[in-house]
Amino acid sequence: VQLGVDVQFVPQSDLQINQVKEKYEIKGEYIVMFGLSGYRKNVTGVISAFEKIQNKIPHTLVIIGKSDEISLSNSSRVKILDTVSSSDLVALYSGSTCFVYPSYYEGFGLPILEAMAAGTLVITSKKGSLSEIIHESNSIIEDPHDEKEIEKRIIEMVELLPKDRQKRIAQGIAHTSTFTWEKCAQETLSVYKEVL
Repeated sequence: VQLGVDVQFVPQSDLQINQVKEKYEIKGEYIVMFGLSGYRKNVTGVISAFEKIQNKIPHTLVIIGKSDEISLSNSSRVKILDTVSSSDLVALYSGSTCFVYPSYYEGFGLPILEAMAAGTLVITSKKGSLSEIIHESNSIIEDPHDEKEIEKRIIEMVELLPKDRQKRIAQGIAHTSTFTWEKCAQETLSVYKEVL
């Protein structure tokens, strides 16, 4: 039974996005990722990849959630936000160039659906359940250990033409509309009825 995406995850207005960027002092374009503790999120790999390409792109890497793994060697364009509210998270997703989530393993991967629903593109891996829920309009990494692949996918997302970006975002939003909590509840109830 697949989980649902909360109805608050929808594309935000420029005003909402700019207010959140101002609140967290984010300048210009940015990429988002989660930095929660735990090896499987691949925080170290994403930071390392970003540091290697930061001279090729104008973006800031915004990491949401504090992690003991985070070690910044040579980047002044990595911003760490310890915590954000759920409403701010929607705007942060919505205003980002992409959400980077090349996890080594996920039981479900709700953040990638939330990011797509909020109107951003996702870079993720095929590990765990992620390949079951990601839409093909996004970027899927075969091996999340491959930092060169992460670098390549970030640059591809940054360089997408606006027309292609909007088309792929619309496809992602349409895809996430099939993941509802009502559907999750109905399917869970069906399982209970079958067992009984």
